[in-house]
Amino acid sequence: MKRDTGNRKKAVKWADKWCSLYIRKRDPLCYCGKPTEQAGHLITRSSYSTRWTELNLAGCCSGCNMKHEYHPEDYTNWFLKKYGISEFDKLVSLGHSVFKITTGELWILGDDFKSKYEELCK
Repeated sequence: MKRDTGNRKKAVKWADKWCSLYIRKRDPLCYCGKPTEQAGHLITRSSYSTRWTELNLAGCCSGCNMKHEYHPEDYTNWFLKKYGISEFDKLVSLGHSVFKITTGELWILGDDFKSKYEELCK
């Protein structure tokens, strides 16, 4: 992808693409046991403060990811069992924080996820 440092939408798309590929490679199975098809977010991806936070992401099948949208209990319970209430509270607090990321930082974030993805592919 051509880097237009002034084009924030392209930078977000770059970071999202490589973040999703990395998470799906890292977590080949959904918490329900089915193969991963998407990267699911515990805290909504509209919160840029947690959108690319690895702890906020897990590989999900499309059914569980859609279900989480309207009935977050299963995913939340899985998260609490796996990571505990302390990590949950930190993530929720981070999700409510003000967060600014530059377009350049988004490109770098995407590059970092791309490197992590490529490392898992070796």
